[in-house]
Formats: sequence, structure tokens, C-alpha cells
Amino acid sequence: MCDFENISEQSSLQGKTETVKALGAALGRMVLVFNCDETFDFTAMTRIFIGLCQCGAWGCFDEFNRLEERILSAISQQILTIQNGLRDSRRESVLSGKNVKLDSRMGLFITVSEIRLQSLNNSM
Repeated sequence: MCDFENISEQSSLQGKTETVKALGAALGRMVLVFNCDETFDFTAMTRIFIGLCQCGAWGCFDEFNRLEERILSAISQQILTIQNGLRDSRRESVLSGKNVKLDSRMGLFITVSEIRLQSLNNSM
């Protein structure tokens, strides 16, 4: 059995994204990988989340910590809404004021770059 508990905290080049993709393939799940950067905005992330919720695919958000802080804050609220909906076995959830079908097979995976984390910690 693999230990996925701290997969998001591994250093770069250790296969975090590849591990998520392999797990998805082994379970017959579609895995969509998004390489996050400063160009991702709230609207783009919302559209991605809505699509994942409706089709039941897994989304792997690589280097999530590269998003701007204000975007991270807003997105974390949407992730919490999705998690609560899945936990409570809801068929629908509300994202950005829209009722969205919530497929229980969907999943969100977030990886972060250790180098970026170290620079963020040093600036605090």
C-alpha cells in the first residue's frame, strides 16, 4: 500500500503528479493536470472546478502555490465547498452562485513546489 499522506510536500522531481496520474489510471479515472501559474484567475479556476464536478474527473493542480495569494484564498473556499459536498454525499453544490451537479467520483489533488514554499516562508 502506498502512503499518500504527504505527497503534496515532497520536493520537486519526486513524481507527485506522476503518482496521481498512475493512481488514476490504475482506478480507471480520467486525470486532468493543470500547471498553475500567475495567469490562472478566479474565473478560470471556477470553470475548471465546475467541469470536474460535473464530469467526475480528477484534477491535479501542479505547483498550486504559484497562484497569487488573493486567488489562493478565494479558491480555497471553493475547494472547501466541494469537499463538504462530497463528504455530505450531496448531488449538487453551489460554486460562484451557480448550482453545479456534483459527481461523487470527482477528485482534487494539489501539489506544491518546495522551492516556492521555502521562499514564501522566508518572506514571512
